[in-house]
Amino acid sequence: SCFFHSDDKEDINQISISELCTDYQEGATYRCAMHPDFRRKEPGTCAFCAMPLSYDLNRLVNNNREIVVNEEEAKWMQLETRLIEEMVETRQTITCFGQVDYDARYTYRQMARLPGIIEKLYVKEVGEYVRKGQAVATVYSKEIIAALESLKYGKSSVSIVRSAKNNLKSWNISDAQLEQLLAREDFYQPVTIYAEASGLITSIIAKEGDFMANAHMGHMSPLFELALPDQLEIRLNVPEEILSDLKPGMEVSCKAAFQEKSFEARIRRVLPTVNPKTGQGTLLLTFDQKLEYNIVPGTQITASLGLGQDTLNLPVVPKTAVIWAGSASGLYVRKKAGTKGAVFECIKV
Repeated sequence: SCFFHSDDKEDINQISISELCTDYQEGATYRCAMHPDFRRKEPGTCAFCAMPLSYDLNRLVNNNREIVVNEEEAKWMQLETRLIEEMVETRQTITCFGQVDYDARYTYRQMARLPGIIEKLYVKEVGEYVRKGQAVATVYSKEIIAALESLKYGKSSVSIVRSAKNNLKSWNISDAQLEQLLAREDFYQPVTIYAEASGLITSIIAKEGDFMANAHMGHMSPLFELALPDQLEIRLNVPEEILSDLKPGMEVSCKAAFQEKSFEARIRRVLPTVNPKTGQGTLLLTFDQKLEYNIVPGTQITASLGLGQDTLNLPVVPKTAVIWAGSASGLYVRKKAGTKGAVFECIKV
């Protein structure tokens, strides 16, 4: 049993014994070793534990951060001391496996940009790869028909021609595509929409027969979303029992399949879910350096997770020596033996 003292009053939530004890006397020279607040001017026993009172030797010293305990008090308190030991902790390495995937944070939304109805949607499935410039849909648009007719037959009116050109430009019609459209004999044919970026389709939003709005009508209508090919991440499977030791920002040594040279990646996020069948969690890793070789989604990755430090000397104290007091905790370390008794210093841990 130890007496715990703290400079922070909020750390100790207790009622002073002096407020409860009728035998409490100011200027007393005898006190209880187990209940330091119980003091009397004459020898006797403690009203709480019946322990004989010991002579007060001004135990609290050095701004009340040290306590002096004499031999008699130590005997009644059954005070024990133990040498602080050292424990050497070595680095633990765990091998995990995963694969390269698209980074879900970086996506591109393909917009229709043309007002009209989708006649054909060439993109059918999620996971399909689309290349920039590839035809993805055809749209039948009365607005485009009217603009093309104005350009071809309304050349006498400068304002009509200018308005038609501005509309076609806002609908993302290139000059080369405009020449092809004007060369048609029949303007009532559907107009082709081309992919504006390359990537893997993550979701298809539109379907055939849907009406597409343009910017003049408010918000443009999206066709699908793409995951960009140059933005990749690693999804690593790790045992559930080490998830609490992994933090964002930690470095991980990785090696791609059929590659001898390893590279460094960094933990971006530790997903809060665990697969109930495998008992494994998932880490999302970002590449910490530019690779010397190409890596594509689906590439198998072997990673080495280092837990702890290479060499760490840790002081070890008995668990029973730690005194818990709300949000703070501490222990007493014996510094020296003085004329009045052993001196113990309170250290917050």
